[in-house]
Amino acid sequence: MEEVFQQRTVASYADKTIRQTLRDHWQWLFGLGFVLVMLGLIAIMLATFTTFISVIFFGFVLLLNGSLLSYQAFKLWRQSWGRLIYSLGVGILYSLIGLIFIMNPWQGALSLTLLLAIAYIILGLYRMLLVITYRHPGWSWLLLSAALTLMLGALILFNLSTFSFWIIGVFLGVDILFIGLSYIMLALSAKEAVSS
Repeated sequence: MEEVFQQRTVASYADKTIRQTLRDHWQWLFGLGFVLVMLGLIAIMLATFTTFISVIFFGFVLLLNGSLLSYQAFKLWRQSWGRLIYSLGVGILYSLIGLIFIMNPWQGALSLTLLLAIAYIILGLYRMLLVITYRHPGWSWLLLSAALTLMLGALILFNLSTFSFWIIGVFLGVDILFIGLSYIMLALSAKEAVSS
């Protein structure tokens, strides 16, 4: 019982500390949100460039991850040959995919867009199945959302060669834009808390 009380006390203290920090530094959060909104808008306007840069960046991340996995594989060889072969194989695969993305970012964008389309189709079908199986109040809105997700996936899949050049950049830009907007809203609510 005392342990639960201590956990609640720590959580309460952390919550108060976070709220106080937000109140004290809301201007920085607002500024960061504004910068992110601007970057998101730029990323959307330059969607092809954003796609190109993000695929190259993802390629470097895969290359680094593959190199680290390959290095780690040789540290495991004493424990098990199976672990060595698995880790080395995955590390080499990651490295090769990373190199392909770096050397030919448009093929990488096409591959990632295909994965994105498949993910949206699967997600839309899964959500439809859930909504139809478990009908609850407001289920029609969830069904509409699932249908839109499915249609977006199909739209991307059937226009893959066109969409692959810019869709990743648009999605990334929209994500950055909404993160920035959420920071601005959080900063404004912290400012109101200071004012009152």
